[in-house]
Amino acid sequence: MTVIGIEPYLHIRFANNPVYAPTGHKISFIADYTGLPQVWELNLGEGSDGWPVQTSFTKERITFISYLNGKSNLIIGMDDGGNENQQLYLLKEEGKLIELTNSPDHIHRFGGSSPDGKWIAWSSNRRNSAFFDIYLQNLESLDIRLLNAGDGVFSAVKWSPDGTSILIQRINSPLDNDLGIIDLSTGSINWLTEHTGEASFRDAHFNKDGDHLYVLSNKDREFYGLALINLKTKHLEWLEQGKWDFEDLTMNNDKNLLA
Repeated sequence: MTVIGIEPYLHIRFANNPVYAPTGHKISFIADYTGLPQVWELNLGEGSDGWPVQTSFTKERITFISYLNGKSNLIIGMDDGGNENQQLYLLKEEGKLIELTNSPDHIHRFGGSSPDGKWIAWSSNRRNSAFFDIYLQNLESLDIRLLNAGDGVFSAVKWSPDGTSILIQRINSPLDNDLGIIDLSTGSINWLTEHTGEASFRDAHFNKDGDHLYVLSNKDREFYGLALINLKTKHLEWLEQGKWDFEDLTMNNDKNLLA
């Protein structure tokens, strides 16, 4: 009998979190080829040799990456020694790393970028360790604005197509949440899904006109189905239901196809 030691398994590497660049033919992803999770880039254009190149060189692991809308720059997450107090950074195309949140004792969760790629939203427990508030940050001045503070766990989900509001969620329990629209000029919130009992609303997408939401939900049901929410009337209309959970809803860039 051949005995295999543990050493080969200690050298297994991973590559995950692939994201397409909004500009150019390339994919960025996180991989630990060097032993520490870093950002790597794969050029898909003509003349490419098909081999990725490393684009970040940090002393701590990279926890997530996301391209800014319409830009070649990335927002990345990084904590200190695996403590899960994630901080956010701007990784520019030329490799320059800019610190954004700079509050190492607190957690920061990315909430997407504005349609023009000049602003980002994120949530953090930096005001009170028990609660998560929503913040806006300008990527030119790096100024931070507290958009919403409350006794609860709030997070930014998705910017509206016109950039004047953000879809947010309030987590009530691991199996229960609510979605709302927060106005960026006033900070007022229009809750869309308030309900009784447990219900979850996830994988939300604005339609092209920004006046409806496609979501997966199990409101008043055992299984998740596909629903459409009218943002003005708050009416939820079921589009597809089955005898199983629907999962991982996504939408194409032209906003005319769902998968």
